[in-house]
Amino acid sequence: MKSFSIYGVKATPAAICDVRHNTALFPDLPDTKTLERYARAVTIQMGGHAGYAFVPMSGAELKRTVIPHTMTLARDLGAAVEAARRAHTDPIAAALGVTGGAVLFGGKIADVERRMAAGFARGAVRLDGLGTCAARR
Repeated sequence: MKSFSIYGVKATPAAICDVRHNTALFPDLPDTKTLERYARAVTIQMGGHAGYAFVPMSGAELKRTVIPHTMTLARDLGAAVEAARRAHTDPIAAALGVTGGAVLFGGKIADVERRMAAGFARGAVRLDGLGTCAARR
């Protein structure tokens, strides 16, 4: 999401829309930081949920600035989890099979604290370990 800006692609024009089709347009802002501030403020006014359309660019700009294979990885992860659910197998194992990752902690969510601060979601979550992680929190 930020690699485009890091490589100098202008972040506007941009648009934001909520579930009631309220739309805000940002035709020309000086930089990505300003767009972030304005879009965050509008999102708060939209109830904290909005869809964005921004960073229009040419194919050449995309190839120059994108982090390779991220969209393919997202697609493959989703497909693996969906297939595991259809087959009633472990979706975590399916995701790890795609990424080559490993489980670092096994547990359950015991408590969640949420708050909004300056337009950002903040909070804490407490995880209580299960199985081989039972003594961990």
